[in-house]
Amino acid sequence: MASKRPQGDEVAVTMQCASGADRWNRTARWQVGASGTMLVQTEDGQKMFFYRCR
Repeated sequence: MASKRPQGDEVAVTMQCASGADRWNRTARWQVGASGTMLVQTEDGQKMFFYRCR
């Protein structure tokens, strides 16, 4: 994690990634949804949903 910035009910995060000699940055927005049981990640207009196991 290179940085995090609150934006309303979301957090914008910038990640520094590397694979071998290649390096790049990724930016995503994270939001807790559905009464705290899921994390919504938005990156490049695409949403991914991560659900908490019980």
